[in-house]
Amino acid sequence: MGTSTKETQLTTIAITDIDAPTKPKAAPPPLSTFSTEAAGPVKLKKVALIYNPVSGNKKGKKRVDGIVKPMFAAAGVEVHELPTERAGHATELAANADLSGCDALLAFGGDGTLSDVTTGFLQRQERDGGSSSVVLGFLPGGTGNTICHDIYGRRTKGDKQIRQAIEVVLAGYTRQIDACSVACTGLDGQPLLRHSINIVTAGLGVDANAAAEKRRWMGPMRYDVSIIGELLKIHKRKPCPCTLTVDGQANALDLFVLTIMDNKHSGVGLRISPYAQIDDGKIDIMYTPQPIKSVSKALKLDGMIKKKGKHVLDTANVAYTTATEEITLTSEGGPVRVMCDGDSCGVTPLTMKVLPRAVTVLSPQTSPKL
Repeated sequence: MGTSTKETQLTTIAITDIDAPTKPKAAPPPLSTFSTEAAGPVKLKKVALIYNPVSGNKKGKKRVDGIVKPMFAAAGVEVHELPTERAGHATELAANADLSGCDALLAFGGDGTLSDVTTGFLQRQERDGGSSSVVLGFLPGGTGNTICHDIYGRRTKGDKQIRQAIEVVLAGYTRQIDACSVACTGLDGQPLLRHSINIVTAGLGVDANAAAEKRRWMGPMRYDVSIIGELLKIHKRKPCPCTLTVDGQANALDLFVLTIMDNKHSGVGLRISPYAQIDDGKIDIMYTPQPIKSVSKALKLDGMIKKKGKHVLDTANVAYTTATEEITLTSEGGPVRVMCDGDSCGVTPLTMKVLPRAVTVLSPQTSPKL
């Protein structure tokens, strides 16, 4: 893909506009996950539950039977089980399962399962003209549980985190959150369209995630280990010329780090987009505008990310902007891998459209600050 004939520098968020220090000394202050007040509450009588039986180190089915169903039964809520059987099945179920009599469709699993359910749910809404009264809900059943962390603001883990999320769902408060349509070339070479409510990334993040998949036995630690491993190989990195276009403004860059996010966090507690709010009609974009070839500089950047998002204040090495309409990424030197909500799904060219407040989800009455 060639570079756009008209290239202009992207307008990045000015530090003075967000009341942050001009030097990377202090991390950005906590900001509410939501920009709107909660609606409701909705009285739940019956819910459909899509879940991965082997998520969370193969504890999915055990947790459904031992935690999820008993808590809903105690609240007088019927649970219609829809277990997944294969890759992509969650999307099919969310799009096509019979939801007659259901007040909510719940996704229980890791970030990949939650993203698949959202994709299918939006397909259902588009097909039905948005007429369904069913709302969407998320229960944490994976390793990172990034989406649930940002929506609920819970810092607990395991069974306790699941119980707390169920309590929020049963309370019945809702908000409309943003999403993105994600169009690229799938791994099978065919056009792919899915949706994201967390993160789309290219560059380092995709490489690190691929390495982490081979280290699943390490648990959440595998992400840190894999990122460090990729950073230590930076001296072998080849140039990757790309064009990133945000709401019609094009920018040429040598791709190293690029994240396109609806919420604040990625992975296990990485506050990559500290100014993001999941329902503000904007998608936050962070990238490195200049090539990073030094191992020490790359490790410093990683360390600042882990210090609650301090990296966004390093304006010499990090660009931060937002989109309200469309984002595209084209690559000149051949296809570049793209990852959507934790899953390596395809390659460039990438086109993303912002879908403001596209999904009604169950959420806390009071917005967490993260």
